[in-house]
Amino acid sequence: MKKHNGFIHFLKRYLKLIIDFKYSKIKGIKIIIKGRLNGVPRSKSKLLQVGYLPLQTFNATINYDNSTAYTSDGTIGIKVWICEQV
Repeated sequence: MKKHNGFIHFLKRYLKLIIDFKYSKIKGIKIIIKGRLNGVPRSKSKLLQVGYLPLQTFNATINYDNSTAYTSDGTIGIKVWICEQV
């Protein structure tokens, strides 16, 4: 198993715990990681989606944020969507 795959499995388990927490209002989380993961020559994309994330809704609010990390191998972009109950 490569280094970034272990981290992604850990992240997916942790996000599931957050959603299943008794007092959490979060219904779903979607994370897209793009870039040169683990120093490979070609960029790749990883998608993590845990829970329910509606595309069109009036009963939930969706928060979005993105960030770019500059590394010695290149850039890595991260986009995050979080769906909360109203």
